[in-house]
Amino acid sequence: MRGLCVLGALGLMLAVGGTAYATTVQYTVSGWGPQQFPGPYGDQPTESSPWGPDGYPGDTVELQTYTGSLDLPSGPVGTHTQVIQKINTLLWTVDYTYGGTDGWDPWPDILQTFTVVRDITIDGAPADALSQSGDLLNSWSYDYLGLSAGSQVTLYIDNTYKIDVTPLGLSQVKMNNWSGDAPWEQNPRDVMAQFDITVIPEPLTMLGVFAGVAGLGGYIRKRRMA
Repeated sequence: MRGLCVLGALGLMLAVGGTAYATTVQYTVSGWGPQQFPGPYGDQPTESSPWGPDGYPGDTVELQTYTGSLDLPSGPVGTHTQVIQKINTLLWTVDYTYGGTDGWDPWPDILQTFTVVRDITIDGAPADALSQSGDLLNSWSYDYLGLSAGSQVTLYIDNTYKIDVTPLGLSQVKMNNWSGDAPWEQNPRDVMAQFDITVIPEPLTMLGVFAGVAGLGGYIRKRRMA
């Protein structure tokens, strides 16, 4: 019976002291780049290369800064919601990449991996770093680009919300524009992230809960001794 009283008191205090009210906040994810990828042989083209010694600057990749709005839910402690929202715009410009052969002899595929790190802030909370890796494949005929899913970061808003942000991957796609002369600008792509939003108890509320439970325990002990 005493255990049920403690659990009931705990549940009551959480219900009374841990309710959040819906609001909308702004978030900003900084940019990255532009970064150029001339390939492993970027400084070695010769006069006999198809485009000469200076004709292989390589592809350029960039993430543009993005600012958006995030709806925070109302409800008691433990309320959770999940949304998928944009965090960056991926820009990709294709240019010739040297593969280590002269003349018109095809070269093996070149895979260039890289890591993009940029900051995210939500409603003025301290910034945290979002990170995910990318794969740029340069073949003899076409180039391909994709992003892997990133690692999760956690931000706290006003001691009321815990927000876990996980960058989502972009499948590797083949270049879609190669008309005219290089460089070739490709279609921009939205980089998305999963936002997991949870209502959490404020520190003072939790102190009150612990104090209340401790006081109830003391009261029960006194009753037993009486």
